[in-house]
Amino acid sequence: MPTSADIIESARSYLGTPYRHQGRVKHLAIDCVGLLAAVARESGALEVDFESDYRRREGGARMLQILHDHLDRLPDLADVQAGDVLLLHRPPDYAHVCLVTALEPAWQVIEAIEPAVSEHFFDEAWREFIHSAWRIRGLTEA
Repeated sequence: MPTSADIIESARSYLGTPYRHQGRVKHLAIDCVGLLAAVARESGALEVDFESDYRRREGGARMLQILHDHLDRLPDLADVQAGDVLLLHRPPDYAHVCLVTALEPAWQVIEAIEPAVSEHFFDEAWREFIHSAWRIRGLTEA
């Protein structure tokens, strides 16, 4: 069984990969959904690649459906652990996913954003945009 540590290690191997909407190739170009699919696949947690045929700003409905189809929604943000996924939604149309890599001393995430995949502390200002938190199915704690 893959662990949350496996997911995080895989995600860190993408650090510095340039961001490009619908990108799917390590060290060449990747977007937030592509990063999530790649690390889940590389770690052996999921054997799917989420579709790459989606509009950049479609309100988050398709992103939510992808998560619902392949991950388990957490009932409360208090349940978030390293290795979990956050869905961010900033109305009216911005949706984004990132991977939690640490909770202490503050939440830290890896995300595919312009200009490149980066790991950093999760800015408190963004907490209000958390729509939901998700756990990759079949994942065990590190």
